Amino acid sequence: PTVNSNWLDRIVPAPNADNLDLELEKADALVSISEQKVKLAIIVDELAQQNFLKGLISNLEVKKAEIDLAEAKIKLE
Repeated sequence: PTVNSNWLDRIVPAPNADNLDLELEKADALVSISEQKVKLAIIVDELAQQNFLKGLISNLEVKKAEIDLAEAKIKLE
């Protein structure tokens, strides 16, 4: 059987310049969004690391205070 070209064109439309430009803009936007997501993920990871380090620093400060207190008690005895 022969293929009716009008039928085929309705299923797979021939690309036109306007449609192609729009698709390229969409693709560029998606790439930009993906890049921004990666940058945001890096920033979130860096903040998490900073918060973890702040927690460690806080724990060390508490330990130092405990040691200082124990030292002061020994000196008073």
